[in-house]
Amino acid sequence: MTVKVLIYAYRKPGLSIEEFKKRYETHAALVKQLAGADFPFVTNAPTSPAPPSRLPRMKHFDFDAYAELTFVDQAALGTFTAKVQSPEIARRIEEDEEEFLDRGRLGIAMLGEVCETTN
Repeated sequence: MTVKVLIYAYRKPGLSIEEFKKRYETHAALVKQLAGADFPFVTNAPTSPAPPSRLPRMKHFDFDAYAELTFVDQAALGTFTAKVQSPEIARRIEEDEEEFLDRGRLGIAMLGEVCETTN
């Protein structure tokens, strides 16, 4: 059974959304490089500013980006987690995140079995 991990990211105060997007994409590439073959399938979506006079950014969607990591099974998640939590890799990831993420607001949720409802 696949396992999904959702990550909700927030930019550091004062960092423009454009700079955040650039740093976020660079960070994703770094984690991919460090994880190597254990990197999961990822859907990333940095947000973009709302058009000035229409569609204001909804308050309950206050994050600046999200990532959906899909692992083939729990073992693949465990392998990836062990790799990115190894001291040297964890240090490199944390140092990079400190440059652009508000780490105190970072949110992570794990989804187990997903039930899909269709018409």
